[in-house]
Amino acid sequence: MQQPPLILVCKPKQIEKEWRNIIVKGKVVSSSRYSVYGKKSVDSEDIPDEMIQFAEDCCKVYNPHDVFVMDVALKRDNFYIIECNCFNDSGFYDHDIGEIVKSINNYMRERN
Repeated sequence: MQQPPLILVCKPKQIEKEWRNIIVKGKVVSSSRYSVYGKKSVDSEDIPDEMIQFAEDCCKVYNPHDVFVMDVALKRDNFYIIECNCFNDSGFYDHDIGEIVKSINNYMRERN
């Protein structure tokens, strides 16, 4: 018999900031903040090194694909994964599109 999926439930939390990270082979190749206290706030300058390190460390534990998107939240000085998504269906906020294309092209060349 197949096990039902695991579902985690908790009370709503106040998220301070949220970022979208484009990840290629476990490395963040572009990042953009998209929210501050639940309000849309797009910025490519507010990218903490600690958040990038958190995302890359998480990739060592969970890496659903060589190219994917990871949204990360900040709450009380701690980072949390909000979700991981398919790269093909994720929006770009203030990402470095040139760097994303270059990284994915390099990945595809190495793969083939």
